[in-house]
Amino acid sequence: MHSAIVVINMPEKHETEGHHPKWVTCLADLSRASEPMVSSLEDQEGVLRLAENVWQINFHYNPSAFARLVSCAMHHKLTYGILQLKDAPVWHPAAFHPKPK
Repeated sequence: MHSAIVVINMPEKHETEGHHPKWVTCLADLSRASEPMVSSLEDQEGVLRLAENVWQINFHYNPSAFARLVSCAMHHKLTYGILQLKDAPVWHPAAFHPKPK
């Protein structure tokens, strides 16, 4: 497997409170801003955040990012989906091509 698209299902938003606390704490764990020895998931090589709750992980560069996403979702009891990509993703040339930061 070359890569995977990982989607973590976001709990329902509270109309008056914003995002669900489970989602907020999961994102905090993924960013690890309070731990200088652990970089944010988005800053790591081979990780591309496609949407608020969707990441593309390249196993050739960073297989541990996949484990970090899945374990964080499981820890916070959030459901997730994984789309396995056997080969490198090919974005349609007529559309934009997402780039890492």
